[in-house]
Amino acid sequence: MRRHRGRKPDLSVWREINASHDKWLVFVDWRKPEATWKTIKVVYDGRCSNKANYWSGVNVKDGRLAMSSDAQNMKEHRPELFEFVKLDVVGEVCRMSDA
Repeated sequence: MRRHRGRKPDLSVWREINASHDKWLVFVDWRKPEATWKTIKVVYDGRCSNKANYWSGVNVKDGRLAMSSDAQNMKEHRPELFEFVKLDVVGEVCRMSDA
């Protein structure tokens, strides 16, 4: 089975948030701090089967997770990770935005 590697984004413009699930790390694009929608990247720290990188967005005004194709794929193939992102990551991104 093919194994995929997570790719961490450029930390000069992305922030790693203080939330992780197993070996999954989460980063938020902070180039536009005033933006309502923040892009997030969920990255596996190592190699794994299926996808190792997921992209989505968080609306910091109403706490919604964008149901991108990656988010839908995560929900279908990694439901525990999806629940973690939906419940913990969205809240953390919203808190970061308020700070």
